[in-house]
Amino acid sequence: MSLFGFSVDLHSATKAQLTNYIELLAKYQKQLIFTSLVGFANNQELWEKLAQVTQLAKKYQMFVYATIDQKFLENYNLTYKKTKELINFFKNKGLAGIKCDQAFDLTTQTKLTYNNQEFKIIINGSHNLINLDKLVLEYRINNKNVISCYNFYQQRYTAASVDQYLINQYESHINNIPFAGFVSDKQGCSLEIHRDWSLSAQIHHLIALGTDVIIVNQFVSETELKLITNIAQKKVTLAVDIIEDISEVERKILFDDKNHFVRPDLAQDLFISPIRNEVDKIKVRATNQEYFEVGDVIICNENALIDCGQLQIVTKRIKNDGIRNLVAKIKEPYRSHFLSELKATRSFKFIA
Repeated sequence: MSLFGFSVDLHSATKAQLTNYIELLAKYQKQLIFTSLVGFANNQELWEKLAQVTQLAKKYQMFVYATIDQKFLENYNLTYKKTKELINFFKNKGLAGIKCDQAFDLTTQTKLTYNNQEFKIIINGSHNLINLDKLVLEYRINNKNVISCYNFYQQRYTAASVDQYLINQYESHINNIPFAGFVSDKQGCSLEIHRDWSLSAQIHHLIALGTDVIIVNQFVSETELKLITNIAQKKVTLAVDIIEDISEVERKILFDDKNHFVRPDLAQDLFISPIRNEVDKIKVRATNQEYFEVGDVIICNENALIDCGQLQIVTKRIKNDGIRNLVAKIKEPYRSHFLSELKATRSFKFIA
């Protein structure tokens, strides 16, 4: 599965909009498109739009997945009893997989994963804790053809907590099943804390949690696509406010996007990135802060001797002892929700 998936609504988009959007996604080498077949009800125009999307996707080596429901199956006389026929129906429509929702029970979903066409079955990731043991151990699901996707919640207060989400993600990962969550700055989300966050902060957070990302916003702008394309796919990204008078050497260390990782000998009060022995001496900069607070980013100055140039992130309030310069402060919501995802050896980067 691609790290990023993008949604298209065939009901509301015009054919011209769909063509332009697919070509824009292809320009930035995006590979995964999500749509829905719910409510098709023999609507010829919707089928034409789907054909347009899947044909363009094939041209650009992209994959299209679609949500279905029980009513859709009934409308087109599809039955789980004829597994091969059912999968061929969707394959012939240009789809690479389907999200079943409540259209199939666990036994049926398991049977559908045993196909030789690499056709993916997307299961409800919000029920992993309840269902995956049965799917994997009892029914022996073919995990090569499964993707687990958390639910999407439009109503405020109805989305998942981070803890609940991570429990279900863990169940997927220990069974070698990809796990994805939804983000959107307009229509809803998988995690309730994302409800009022920017789209970029939501994406950064899911990546920090180790999750694939499906972007619900239809027609993400080219400006947003550029930003998304530049997001580090496995690193924890931390947005910061820079201290005005930092030196060029300190700025270079701060925004080194290749070498920052949490040193494995974890300190009690700090995350420490490896020492930069090759840097120029860093002069002491006076500050009126008696203490450094959680989320402060500091760099050791020349008073730290051999540790000069070492970057640190404060995780507990510490006294300013004169050997460290304050260079930046991690912004919200990054300070409150991202530092917990920094583990030993985990790579990270800063953005302004």
